[in-house]
Amino acid sequence: MKLVRKDDHKVRIFGTLESVPAMAYISGAVRGENGVLELHYLGGSEIYWDAQKTSVNDAGLRLFVDEHGEEVSEDSVELLEDEAEAGIAWSKRSQP
Repeated sequence: MKLVRKDDHKVRIFGTLESVPAMAYISGAVRGENGVLELHYLGGSEIYWDAQKTSVNDAGLRLFVDEHGEEVSEDSVELLEDEAEAGIAWSKRSQP
């Protein structure tokens, strides 16, 4: 069974949209002339994987990401019986 977009069965759903909290390391800060803090980032982050959550839209429906990187809501995806029905050449997504 494969998830695809309802409006185009040739477009595969690659996964869910996730929110993963993190902390970006800083070495310090200065206050700019406008009163806003200007942070000095160290270039690394600590990711809190245990707090990862699937994102939902305003209606509470899960959000997915298709093979083109577009967000798709749960009510806009369809579960197909097999790959032949979807008419998709299945391949691994190349990483950016």
